[in-house]
Formats: sequence, structure tokens, C-alpha cells
Amino acid sequence: MSKGYHFFDVIVTASFFPLFFYLLYVILQTDKALIIPAVLTTGIAFAAVSLFRFFYDAPRPYEKDPSIPPPKENAKKGQSFPSRHVFSAFTIASMICVYRPVIGVIALVGAVFLAYLRVRCHFHSFWDVFCGAVLGVCTSVIYLLII
Repeated sequence: MSKGYHFFDVIVTASFFPLFFYLLYVILQTDKALIIPAVLTTGIAFAAVSLFRFFYDAPRPYEKDPSIPPPKENAKKGQSFPSRHVFSAFTIASMICVYRPVIGVIALVGAVFLAYLRVRCHFHSFWDVFCGAVLGVCTSVIYLLII
């Protein structure tokens, strides 16, 4: 794996943390009553994805194929499906689209790039990131149905 891809994976992943706080800020500016549904929807969905990953315990690409070197020493084993990073990125980006469409589309492009990087760095398979993305968008739809 190229260190350059890993570097971008770290940077793009880290960029979604402040975007989540931006989302909360925008929701507070729009309607303070919507902050509780936003936090509960994203939090419950994140916990559900995490629990599913724990019990399903799908192997990582480098565990399935010995020709792929692990991305780092002490590389994580299992819990590959679905990608929680991609799930979170798509949840945040698609929820931002509701309030700030232009910034949301830019964030969605970043989420797609993150999905590519997660596969390119052998952290996940295509299906891991695809299902993470779908679940992230579905979480936003659930939020919209609740509000």
C-alpha cells in the first residue's frame, strides 16, 4: 500500500469529525428542536452498525488474501462489514445536504473519495464500503422521516 493513499485516508477521515459539528451547528441555527432527533438518529444508527459489525465479524481483505500485506503492524482483524468510516461520512454528508446542499454535495464527494481510499488501502472490500454508504444515506432518510 502506498503511504500517500494512507495519508489521504487519514486526512479525509479526520475531515468528517468537524463536519459533524458543523452539521449540529447548522441544525441548531435552523431549529433547535431538531438537534435531539439528529443526535439520536445518528447515535443509534452508529451503535447499530457497530453491534452488527461486532457480531458478524467479517474478515478484512488482507485477512482473506495472504498476498495483500496488512496496512500496518497490529492491523485490525475482522469487523470489516460494513465500513463504519464510510457509513459515518455518508450519514454526515447526506444530512448536510438537507440544510446546505452545496456544502453537502462537496461532503458527498469527500465521502465517495473516502470509500475509494478505504478499498484502495485494503481496509475494506467494495461491498463493505457500498453497504456503509447505503446505510449512511438511509440513516439520513430516517432522520428526515422523523422530523
